[in-house]
Amino acid sequence: MMQKQGRRFLPQIYHDLHQAAEPPTYGIVALFRGLGSRNLELVTEALMDSFGLSKSRVSELFVEHSTAILEEFLQRRLDESTYVAVFIDGKCIQGQNIVSVIGVTEVGEKYRWG
Repeated sequence: MMQKQGRRFLPQIYHDLHQAAEPPTYGIVALFRGLGSRNLELVTEALMDSFGLSKSRVSELFVEHSTAILEEFLQRRLDESTYVAVFIDGKCIQGQNIVSVIGVTEVGEKYRWG
């Protein structure tokens, strides 16, 4: 349950999942076989097959969703607060250099800059 404007409601995904056809038995068996052996690829494939999703569709949905989130992140305004400190940290994760920047306001709130 989630709350919106003081009212409780069920997200649409909750209703969609209850309307979905029952996954085939092979999907459930594959799911548990993958979970038991920590084979996440098998688990992912079983879940996608049971809901009728392809890898390309999942990838497409991920790109659409992450693009929208990134666009919103890049368009936000940073001049609405006074920042008194900036923390910059860098790491190498799987061969990719990642830089994290956090700004701290005069009241101690932290905001991710990048």
